[in-house]
Amino acid sequence: MDYVTLVSYSVLINGTQSGFFRPRRGLRQGDPLSPYLFKICTEGLISLLNVACASGELRGINMGDNTTTFSHLMFADDTLLLGRALVAEVTTFMNILKQYEI
Repeated sequence: MDYVTLVSYSVLINGTQSGFFRPRRGLRQGDPLSPYLFKICTEGLISLLNVACASGELRGINMGDNTTTFSHLMFADDTLLLGRALVAEVTTFMNILKQYEI
């Protein structure tokens, strides 16, 4: 049984099929390894966000009794970044995303 195989795609543009191409980035939908690869990758982003919060670069937002703070929420393949509307905090988020992209 093959666990990892190469895949190629073709799309319809105005009803006409394009040529085939291979994806260069991302995870293949439906592949049994996709959830595990996604989990490994998101752990890196979570770690970067937690370090920024611990160092005070990010404060996130307070909920309820002001003792619970959130800087990010993740569900399935969605990520929501939460922070104050300050240039410094947005810059920190952008730097984290650039570092994560590498």
